[in-house]
Amino acid sequence: MKQLKSILLSMALCLIAASASAFDAKSKPVQVIMPFAPGGGVDQTFRHLQKYAAAKNITLVGIYKPGGEGVVAMNELNSAPKDGYTVSVTTVPVIAFNRAKNPSADIIAVTGIRDTIFSLVTSTKSNIKTIDELERAIRDGDKIALGVGAPGQKLFLEQFVEFTKTKIEPLYVPYKGGGPVINDLVAGHIDVAAVPYSISKSQINAGKINLLALGTKEKLQGVTVTSIENRYPSWQHYDGFAFVLAQGTDQQAIKWWSDFLKEYLADPQVRADFIAEDTVVTEFGTKKLEKTVTAVIARLQKEK
Repeated sequence: MKQLKSILLSMALCLIAASASAFDAKSKPVQVIMPFAPGGGVDQTFRHLQKYAAAKNITLVGIYKPGGEGVVAMNELNSAPKDGYTVSVTTVPVIAFNRAKNPSADIIAVTGIRDTIFSLVTSTKSNIKTIDELERAIRDGDKIALGVGAPGQKLFLEQFVEFTKTKIEPLYVPYKGGGPVINDLVAGHIDVAAVPYSISKSQINAGKINLLALGTKEKLQGVTVTSIENRYPSWQHYDGFAFVLAQGTDQQAIKWWSDFLKEYLADPQVRADFIAEDTVVTEFGTKKLEKTVTAVIARLQKEK
């Protein structure tokens, strides 16, 4: 009888220990590392996820670690405890740049969240009002500054420059996110940028910046400008937003976040919100995400 009690006590203690160690994001605040300054597409994506999580009693705290084309943030993620309470919302090019340049600090790509619809925009203080004028200015080697706040933005602009067939490399001005790019574009400190339409739309509608083209074939309400993909049939899309974890993260935490994000992306209101924000809902999982990561890495290797 005494032996049976001892066995039952041991089983109970094991169950308590298992319960205590089970991951639950509701149990304490979760830090979300982001590779760019506030106000950009990553921040906007995080804010939506944060609001959704809060309704389910999950506290997400944004931690901004811009620099090094996202590598700074990925290093921060990997240096944190691997318990699932430190995660990251980032971009597909950041995953690719980190994997190519910082392979010892690779991450777990849980899923894409949504795809970027880029807007090719210019300052109202510049003389460039159309995409034809921009092509001509780049091709002629005019003195213009192209603002870049993220690797995906630079990939977009570099691809555009290639299509102009110019022999003169334009000036790229680096920023720590799309928000600062928009601010300087409005102020006239730079001439051109390629940023998510979701963060440039309000300034376009207010007449503070010019919209030359969109990086999508989809028709957006009230937008009549050309599509980059229609203008250049061989155009490649290299961007999107994603949720990642550090290598070595606890398996229970990986499963928890995977289940949570699958539910998030399937939610009808979430999908409606994404469409209203002029972004494209991506499919759950890593298939599409890894395909784009591979395409970015291939381009980086080609550039060497």
